[in-house]
Amino acid sequence: MSDGITGALRNAASVVAPDAIRRRFGAKFAVAVIVELVVIAGAGVFAFQSTEMTVEHQTTRQLAESNQLEADAIGAWMEQQRTHARSVSQDEALRDDRRAAPYILLKDQLLPADVVSMHLVNETRGTVVASTELAIEGRSLAELDAPWTTAAVPEGPGNDSAVWATEQSYRSPVLNDEPVMAFASSVPKREGAHLVVVTRIQPQVDRLSDANSTRRTTILNTGDEPVLDSNSRFDAGALTDSIAAVRNDTTAATTTVSNGRVYALSATPHTDWVTVTSVDTGEAFAVRDTVGQTVTVLVVLAVISLAIVGIALGRHTVTPLKRLRNRAQDIESGTFDVDLSTRRIDEVGRLYGSFDDMRVSLQDRIQEAEAAVEEANAAKAEAEELRTDAEDAQAEAERAKATAEAASERLQERAADYSEVMQAVADGDLTERLDEDADEEAMRAVATEFNAMLDGLEATIAQVAGFADEVADETLQVATGAEEIETTSQTVSERIQEIADGAIQQHDDLERAAGEMDELSASIQEVAASSATVAETAADAVERGEAGRDAAESAIDDMAEIESLSADAVDQILALQERMSDIGDIIEFITDIAEQTNMLALNANIEAARADKDGDGFAVVANEVKDLAEETKQAAADIESEIQAVQAETDETVADIRATSEHIDDGVSTVERAAAAIEDTVDAIEDANHGIQEISDATEDQADATQSVVRRVDDVADISQHVTEDAEQVSAAAEEQSASVAEIARSDDLRDRADALATTVNQFETRADADEPDADTTVDASADDTGD
Repeated sequence: MSDGITGALRNAASVVAPDAIRRRFGAKFAVAVIVELVVIAGAGVFAFQSTEMTVEHQTTRQLAESNQLEADAIGAWMEQQRTHARSVSQDEALRDDRRAAPYILLKDQLLPADVVSMHLVNETRGTVVASTELAIEGRSLAELDAPWTTAAVPEGPGNDSAVWATEQSYRSPVLNDEPVMAFASSVPKREGAHLVVVTRIQPQVDRLSDANSTRRTTILNTGDEPVLDSNSRFDAGALTDSIAAVRNDTTAATTTVSNGRVYALSATPHTDWVTVTSVDTGEAFAVRDTVGQTVTVLVVLAVISLAIVGIALGRHTVTPLKRLRNRAQDIESGTFDVDLSTRRIDEVGRLYGSFDDMRVSLQDRIQEAEAAVEEANAAKAEAEELRTDAEDAQAEAERAKATAEAASERLQERAADYSEVMQAVADGDLTERLDEDADEEAMRAVATEFNAMLDGLEATIAQVAGFADEVADETLQVATGAEEIETTSQTVSERIQEIADGAIQQHDDLERAAGEMDELSASIQEVAASSATVAETAADAVERGEAGRDAAESAIDDMAEIESLSADAVDQILALQERMSDIGDIIEFITDIAEQTNMLALNANIEAARADKDGDGFAVVANEVKDLAEETKQAAADIESEIQAVQAETDETVADIRATSEHIDDGVSTVERAAAAIEDTVDAIEDANHGIQEISDATEDQADATQSVVRRVDDVADISQHVTEDAEQVSAAAEEQSASVAEIARSDDLRDRADALATTVNQFETRADADEPDADTTVDASADDTGD
């Protein structure tokens, strides 16, 4: 089978290749080297372009996946803040202004650290009713510079679960200009009231930025303005179409390259925002550039190495053979004065030596033949003197001459045969051999050394062909193994992705459980606080009951004294009434004087009018007296009214005191009965106080246990988050490994180059094509050729 393929390739090469190349071993060797250089360069270009496309695709895909994860994180954070605002605003404590302040203070301590303040707003009055920031509690909304003061919070049936949020972060002057966002939820069953939750966003801003990288993530609102950092600016002009596409299809994600940066866009869950992640193309495609440079360097090194090896082999193999062929042609034409000296000691050097020995042997034989001819001529001269001896000598000389000429012809024929064989070898046919069955020792030595050189050359070419076949087989095994590894890596990546999805679901469930446990802990703490308050009230009631019992006993003693004092008060009030009557007479007298004074003032005014200008001063005094008389009269009237009122109240007081005196006796008996009842109540309150103390202690223990559960759930949620992040990182690494293995699996170009090398080597005709090369054969000879 292999011989058939090799023969077919040889026949195809003989048809395609022109005779000028087929007749020259050097030309065929140069063509083979050039073809190999072209194959390697083409494979390098293909590998570079394929690697570049693969790395670019992986980079943009990883950027898109990272962008989607960050969008999901921001969406989950927004939903969590809405949940906080919604859950806190639903409590009935916010319906009472007196209970609202302690309630939001308690909730502020229980909620995560991102929540920095809460405010209960009454839109009807336009004021902040209660706040965790005492500086703004009770202030008017018009005085505050914050977006939530003008928030249109949905309220009414069906809107209790709706939460309003700011479209963009703002700097809070109360919180040292920290970037924050506000969330507002209406208070059920309280018209015009809503709760505002202000949340710190700096951790989110820090998480989306990396000082050691050009990678940036920006959240855009419906106005294409940055949400988390209101002081920054984002030029969305080049991304308008991509942003519109994401808004129209919230499940779609897109990537694009613009202005020297790579952008990935996706919709932010639970919002109408768009998450944009970008990175400089130099940083994003750094791996692609490095891989491309590495592939280029490898291809250039391979081409240079192959060119150097080809030149070295051609220079140390083809050139000596051409030179030896020319010398053989000179010897064939009869020119024996040729230079066959060389410093090489390998097969080529020994071949040169054998040809030199053959040249010397031919010279010796020719000289012997010429000497024999001379001797024959001498014998012929002597034969003239002795005919008989001369005839014999002549016959012997002719035989010797014939023998010499036959030997010379054999040598020339042998040299012609050797020249043909060497010409065939120079054309690439390494199956030819010199005939070692020669009569002359020098010719046998030349044939033996030349054949040994061809055997070594055949072994070297056969070893190269075998090595090319082994490389092709090993490449096929590597590709097969890489395909299996790629399949396994893809399976591992899918399993890890499933684990990551499960961890994300577990994290979400734990966060919901943590929120519910927070609410339960708050309720239990409220019960504990109420129980403690009730316990304190009960203890205070015990003390008050005991004090009441003592007070009742004292009251019984005091009532008798009150009864006697009330009788004295009645007598004093009656005396006061008599004095009030005397005061009334005095007031009537003052009123009469005031009326008379008023009449005198009127008369003075009349006299002043008669006196014209001379009476101006008198008129002034008269007016003053008139005014004083009127004020006195008015004061007397007021006093009389007050006295009448006091007399009426005095009469009522007298009646009340008399009635009180009558009821004091009834009160004494009532107080005595109350003292007995207070005694029984004190005993009952003591028993209730003991039970309430036990309930308070149990409630506090339950609150502590619930807080411990909350902390454990938070710890588990954090661990779940870490597991999710690690699983996603492992999944990404597995996908990268799968991609790398896929690159290895696509190493068919190496096997193709090995096949091309084998095809090139098979162009040489050797006897080793049908047999395995000797395992002990080495390429030392080639190394010696290169070294010389």
